[in-house]
Amino acid sequence: MEKWRLTLDNIRTDYPVVEKVIRWKAPEPPQVHPESPIYKKFWSREAYKCIEGYWAKDFDGYRYMPGTLYYFYNYFIIEHTEEVDGVKETKEMKPYLLDYFWEIAYMDICAYGFSGFAEDLEISCNKKILEYREGKISESKLPDTCFINNDKSTGKLKKYEDAYEYLLRRHKKPYKYPLYQNDLMNYMILGTRGGGKSYWEAARIEHMFVFGGAGRYNEAFINNRLAGHTVVGSSESAKSAELLNKVVTSLTAKAKGDNPLYKKWFGIYEYTDKDGNKSYIPCPFYRYYTGSLDCPNKKNLFRAEYKRYNNGRWEMQGVGSSIAHVSYSNQKAGKSGHRAAEGGRYNRVVYEEVGSMENFIEALGANEGTVIRSGVKFGVQVAIGTSGNIKFIVAAKKVFLNPQDYNFMSFKNKFSQEGKNGRICYFLPYYMTLLDCKDENGNTDYEKAIAQVNKERKKKAKSEDPKVLRDFLMNHPCFVREMWFNDEGYYFPIEELMERERQLLFKQEYKKLGTPVKLYKRPDNKVGYKVLNNVEPIVDFPLPNNIDTNGCIVIYEHPIRNAPEDMYNLIGYDPYVEDDIDRGGSLAVTYIVKNPKYASQGYNTNIIVASYIGKPKEGIDYYHRNQELLIEYYGNPPRSLWLENNRGERVVAYYKARRKEQLLAIRYGALVDAKIRASGPSVYGYRVGNRIDKLTYIGYLNEWLLQETTHILEDGTEETLPNLYRIPCLFLIRQLIQYNLKDNFDAVSAMLGIAIAVNQMEKLEELGLQNKKSKLAPVLTNKRIFGRNQKVYTS
Repeated sequence: MEKWRLTLDNIRTDYPVVEKVIRWKAPEPPQVHPESPIYKKFWSREAYKCIEGYWAKDFDGYRYMPGTLYYFYNYFIIEHTEEVDGVKETKEMKPYLLDYFWEIAYMDICAYGFSGFAEDLEISCNKKILEYREGKISESKLPDTCFINNDKSTGKLKKYEDAYEYLLRRHKKPYKYPLYQNDLMNYMILGTRGGGKSYWEAARIEHMFVFGGAGRYNEAFINNRLAGHTVVGSSESAKSAELLNKVVTSLTAKAKGDNPLYKKWFGIYEYTDKDGNKSYIPCPFYRYYTGSLDCPNKKNLFRAEYKRYNNGRWEMQGVGSSIAHVSYSNQKAGKSGHRAAEGGRYNRVVYEEVGSMENFIEALGANEGTVIRSGVKFGVQVAIGTSGNIKFIVAAKKVFLNPQDYNFMSFKNKFSQEGKNGRICYFLPYYMTLLDCKDENGNTDYEKAIAQVNKERKKKAKSEDPKVLRDFLMNHPCFVREMWFNDEGYYFPIEELMERERQLLFKQEYKKLGTPVKLYKRPDNKVGYKVLNNVEPIVDFPLPNNIDTNGCIVIYEHPIRNAPEDMYNLIGYDPYVEDDIDRGGSLAVTYIVKNPKYASQGYNTNIIVASYIGKPKEGIDYYHRNQELLIEYYGNPPRSLWLENNRGERVVAYYKARRKEQLLAIRYGALVDAKIRASGPSVYGYRVGNRIDKLTYIGYLNEWLLQETTHILEDGTEETLPNLYRIPCLFLIRQLIQYNLKDNFDAVSAMLGIAIAVNQMEKLEELGLQNKKSKLAPVLTNKRIFGRNQKVYTS
């Protein structure tokens, strides 16, 4: 079965199901004067629902709708395009309430610390109960609402239930007074285009602007003492500007009395002034505003304020909510774009099109101070986006797959094995967004959705250009893995590599496969090692800002005693040219691979046994010293160190000075030519002369990655796998996935040397050039040419 094909068994189908969504629909506003008791009562009740939420009957129980979702469903305006009588029309309308919006709204309220309802006397979602049970806090730290009947004197704790799961299910009866006693968290929504993520976020921004972040309908809200502050940004200000335009469109609709629909939906009151002109009093949820939404606007924030003449002078009135608009562009001087929002304090920090923000993680760190006051987190960082350029989505991908590390809400990955401890941020798949596969209550017909998606994908798959299907999957993913595709094409087997990446990330398997070590000379002049328990090897690519590039040696398999001399003679090396990491940007990478020719003798070969990735602050010679120890640890195999010779002057000079020139691999004649000539030793390593050479070497590496090798397992059984499924280095896998011909990929370059070596070794064997009678044999063993001094450096 094609990997892109959907079935009921490989997709998630447990989204909320609602009986009658109309039960949460707001009643039509009364068209009466704003001073009328009827008017005041109606809008007071609607404001209460928009803040504290609304319960309605749902099947055999009751379902809670958060106030933010009530506002989105009843008081937000979107643009929607649909086909009417064969003609596509775009109109402004209230949004459809689709099944997945319930989950998004529940996630949002949990991020703001939802911990249950005061009226629920038996169940609490307060995480302090867990801390108390684990002995982390004393009973005195527990609020009354953690106890049965909200009575601490009973000494009996309520049953604890996860807040998100609690909200998802139906309840026996409605409860009042939502509580917000949990610590605040961040959240991310990543997935398909066209799913309404931006409209949800625009409604949420408007809600913050209108209601000031109120969690209770009380005097503080009624007397305009609450102000909500939001900052919105992206790497491209045009993207965040589109999001903010949605906010303004919906907000201003609440004052447009000349639009009959708006007048009806929002209770805009029409009257005739003393001059006989029509005038309008806006919806109570409208906020007069001043300022600008241009980027940047820190000096002129978009504010819920207006001037009013009072007692002979002009005064600023209004709730005072604000929206800041910033750019996180990494093109700013000193790459300081991630600091664009610093200096403010915000209830909500919004990242639009986070998949295009290569400095997203740095921005998260810089903005943490903007949502904390006196050590207490009062604001939430929210990221929304779609997949995109694989080079830029790396940061968002890291947070998405490791949400716990960044204080992001996490969810059990029901799609596959990706994610730290099997948990990821919120994923919105394409099949959930198809409106013609929804019923009138927003519930999904999964069989219909599957059929429609498979039909679309099958059509794309028929194209002779694989990019057609790849681009469609990337922009309309149904599986998490499809979000990481590259829109520029691939040089290596992408699906297999992405599967290997998932394997390595699952329960952090990559950390279990290798041991970081420091090599040193023992008193007996042999190489010893010390395990580095507190050192993290380099695994992220592209390299995050401010990363420690010193790196370390990682041992995946220690050398076998009394192994053949050439067991470990496949050593690929890509040096760095520029010592300054900020200027050069590259690392030095060394890999040692076990010679495949010994597979027939029962050895498990074609595996990386050691790596050394880093750019030590002590300089390139310090790296070479460690590399020299690593090669010696694996037996000093002659002619083993393969490097690109047009970049290897310093390494050649180093080993010549150390009188270990015999470690450097020799290029025999034309590597690319199938008719390799026994022309004697010429130069060390290999040369990349042009694009054709590079593509040829890439072909060699592709062959090696997909070549199947049989290993004997500990229980004596055999396992045959493509070599790439045994690669233990996450850094290498990520570079292979993201590889292109323009940028610098150190790990791939190191492996190209090994692939070239394997290819040449195979061709030499075919031509009989490794036979003892070979004309090269006397040359290769000529000590006058290569020297024989194996003296050990003991500095």
